Amino acid sequence: MRLLDDEVLRARTAEAGWRRAQSLRWETSVGKLEATYLRWLDEKVGRKRAND
Repeated sequence: MRLLDDEVLRARTAEAGWRRAQSLRWETSVGKLEATYLRWLDEKVGRKRAND
């Protein structure tokens, strides 16, 4: 609710969000996502092998 009432805070928050978004790189995001999927897959496959 504070963002609705505080125009200066809203503008600062929007600017900070824009700067953050500009600092992100597709390659980094994809690499992190791939690592997460591979870790998840390894955990699932590892559990399945342990249960066999």
